[in-house]
Amino acid sequence: MFKRQNYFPLIKCFTTASIPDGAFARLQRGFDHAIRNTSDGSFPLLTPKQTEIYTNKYDWNYSTEREASVLVLLCCVEGSISILFTKRAAHLNLHASEISFPGGHYQPNEDDSLQHTALREAREELCARPDGLVATENITIFGQASRIPSLKGTPVTPILACLPNVNLMHPLSSTFPGDPSEVELVFAVSVLELLQSETSEALPENRFGMTLAPVFPSEHGKIWGLTALILRPLLHRWLRPILFPQK
Repeated sequence: MFKRQNYFPLIKCFTTASIPDGAFARLQRGFDHAIRNTSDGSFPLLTPKQTEIYTNKYDWNYSTEREASVLVLLCCVEGSISILFTKRAAHLNLHASEISFPGGHYQPNEDDSLQHTALREAREELCARPDGLVATENITIFGQASRIPSLKGTPVTPILACLPNVNLMHPLSSTFPGDPSEVELVFAVSVLELLQSETSEALPENRFGMTLAPVFPSEHGKIWGLTALILRPLLHRWLRPILFPQK
């Protein structure tokens, strides 16, 4: 079970405005409502049918050491509630230049939970400068979403969080320069833009029998794969009903 808390990284963000308290409170109430009937307190990403398919296709009996988590971070960027992404470095052997949430594998010698994994990896990927001059002032955790398997079979748990006390400005490189060994670019896309730009693409034959997958075009490339599969239910079943109920 996740532990809800305020998390204070190492350095200060020099911004002035924030996500309005009313919106933050509505998002928390919406999250709490979504998990009210779940057994583990996780936001359900998969439909019951998808859960059955995934369960039949995968052996879910993984030890924690083989799991991973990502940080789905809501933030205010020039007044718009947005979601933070990283574009992976082009020189990486795996998933080069792909867009993802910050995150990584659970490290038993460093992490006491998957929430800690997501936060540690986010600090490493977003705040690479050792002098500690760029970072968030405060990360508030909403909770976690249900784990979802990557195509390689690694169970990935999204940690849902928010920067309630800062208003970031484009480009984000002055605040989050990114670790060049892993990250080419840190950027954000507003929730409204994500909702308006969503499309889908046909999939090749796969173990889940999926024929279409969501895709979110952005100025830095398309958001697809596991990132899009996590993103779509969060947008449609959590963020849109609360932030844009008339759309």
